[in-house]
Amino acid sequence: MAAEPEIRASDLAYVSRWGHAVSLGWRLLRRPDPVKTLEERQKRGAELRKHLTWPEKDASPEVVVIRLRDYLKYPKPDDRVIDFRASPWFKFEVKAITDTSLEVFASIQEVRIKRGKARPVKQGEDGFNVFVVGRIPLESIALIRWESDPAYSLPRLYCHYGRSPFREVIVYEGQMPRLSEVHGVRFKGRGYRFPRRFWWNWRMNREQKKYEKEQRQELEEWEPSSSSDDDL
Repeated sequence: MAAEPEIRASDLAYVSRWGHAVSLGWRLLRRPDPVKTLEERQKRGAELRKHLTWPEKDASPEVVVIRLRDYLKYPKPDDRVIDFRASPWFKFEVKAITDTSLEVFASIQEVRIKRGKARPVKQGEDGFNVFVVGRIPLESIALIRWESDPAYSLPRLYCHYGRSPFREVIVYEGQMPRLSEVHGVRFKGRGYRFPRRFWWNWRMNREQKKYEKEQRQELEEWEPSSSSDDDL
C-alpha cells in the first residue's frame, strides 16, 4: 500500500465544501508574491534535477502526477462517467525541466496548424505528427515522494490543479531525442463534446467492470482446484 503524503494544514480545505470554496476564492483573488513564486520554482527545479536522471539516449524518466486534493484516489482507475475535470492522477514521461515548469510528454498527435493553433485532424485528412508537451508549473508541485510506490515504482508528484495540471500545452516536431519546439503554436483539442464523451466513458466503465468480474470468477474457480491439489 502506498504511503500517504504529508498534508499541510492549508491543504485540508477540501474536507469542507465551504472551506474549499473559501480557499479557492482566496487563491484566485490573492496576487501571488513574485519573490515567493520564484523561490518555490528554484526549490522544486533543483530537487527535480537532483533526482531525475535520463537513463539512456532515447529514454525518459517517468513520474506520476497526482492531484493533492484527491490523493486517496491513486492508483484507482478513473471510472467517472461524467468528467468535467481532469483525472485525479496521470503517468507521464518527462521531457525537460525548465526554470518555470516541468515539461512532460502528453501524447503524439497528427495535427494541422492554423492561426497559431495545432488541432488534431479528422479521419482521412492530411496532417503531420507532433509531440504534445504539457508544462506543469513548478510552484504547483506541493510535495514529492521519491520512494517508489507499489503501483508503478515511480516518484509521485502531488500537485494543485483543476481542469488540467498544465499551464500551457505546446507542440514539438522532429524525432527523438532531437526535438524542436514549434514556436508560437499551442495545442488545442477538439473540445468537450458531452454526448460522445459520456458514451465513451460509460462504455469503458462497463468494459472495466466486466473484466473485473471475469477476473474474480477465474480466481474463484482456481482457488478450489488449488486447495484440492494440496490435499493430495
